[in-house]
Amino acid sequence: MSVFVPVTNIFMFIMSPIFNVNLLHFKVYI
Repeated sequence: MSVFVPVTNIFMFIMSPIFNVNLLHFKVYI
C-alpha cells in the first residue's frame, strides 16, 4: 500500500493537467 499510493499520486499529478486541457478544449468546441 505504501508503494501503491505514491504511484497513484504521481499518475494523478501527470493526468490532471492533460484532463484540464481536454476540458478547456471541450468547452471551446461547445
